Amino acid sequence: NATTGKPTQYITNVVGGRLPNSDSAQVFKFDISPDGQHLVGVGNFLTVDFLSRPRAFMLDLGPTTATLSSWNYEPLGLSCSSTRRNAIAYVQDVDFAPDSSYFALAAFGYMYQSGQRFFQICDSVSRFETNNLDPTQPTWINYTGGDSLKSVAVTGAAVYVQGHSRWLDNPF
Repeated sequence: NATTGKPTQYITNVVGGRLPNSDSAQVFKFDISPDGQHLVGVGNFLTVDFLSRPRAFMLDLGPTTATLSSWNYEPLGLSCSSTRRNAIAYVQDVDFAPDSSYFALAAFGYMYQSGQRFFQICDSVSRFETNNLDPTQPTWINYTGGDSLKSVAVTGAAVYVQGHSRWLDNPF
């Protein structure tokens, strides 16, 4: 409850399944679209409401309850090239555009798997349109060339990222 801070039954979705080398399924970050219609969450889970939603999901926010959207990006089920334990849960942050038309994801995990360039979002920032519920690839991906991105902020004019990247626009 936004006024009292007491728990409600508004969001009852079950986040489950854990990635290898993860202690438990967790939502690391989430953002609510400025129009109040959607919530996107990211973390180290595999399922939401027992449906496959590895690393990211979208909820539709109604007047009395939140329901799982059919939005799903299947390449999120693939691991990045890094073998480090913490790189398994590579999607780190999400932020919606001010007009709610898209959201951006920040990720680490080293490089994408062979043949997955333009699909897998390892060590990149990527854009997804809110109304495209079955994307075959992001609208765009800006790779770092192997450096981690930890957070993202979207404004009307730009998409800002933070991490330990040396450069962007570097797919190699």
